[in-house]
Amino acid sequence: KSLNVSGFDTSEVKDMYRMFQYCSFLFMHNMLKYHEYLCEYALMLAEVEMADINYYTRQIENGSLNIAEDVIVSIVRAAVLDVEGVAELASAAGADIAEFIGLKGSGRGVRIDFSGDLPVINVIITVSYGNNIVSVAKAVQDAVTDAVRTTAGIEELTVNVHVTGIAF
Repeated sequence: KSLNVSGFDTSEVKDMYRMFQYCSFLFMHNMLKYHEYLCEYALMLAEVEMADINYYTRQIENGSLNIAEDVIVSIVRAAVLDVEGVAELASAAGADIAEFIGLKGSGRGVRIDFSGDLPVINVIITVSYGNNIVSVAKAVQDAVTDAVRTTAGIEELTVNVHVTGIAF
């Protein structure tokens, strides 16, 4: 499109054009600065996340085996959701808020602690109405233990099941 500059003298048009160029330059400069800040922030978050990864480590014949916590969480989630009577994996109080503000969460409804001798897996579930809570919790415990043993090769572990509600 063309700009109608009738009524302006040449020097005014040149001044407006220079002002437009200067504003464009400032806009692009600020956008590049903003982009730089975003990239720096993304790199910082990536470094923090890399440092925050927890591993289950065990010695094997020719070295060591490291399994990331997120891998075990995925195994646990799949096993839990296959159990009849489980409505959903629930969150511990405040976990959704922590995830929303960017704090790393290991996974909705699953918390793993590698700090002791044995891995401790805490599963937080909601049971479907009409199911026996104790039976469902025991089935979850058995399913998680079996899945982690067969898939990740972790023979000794503790599985705690926390039932936080009933889904109707």
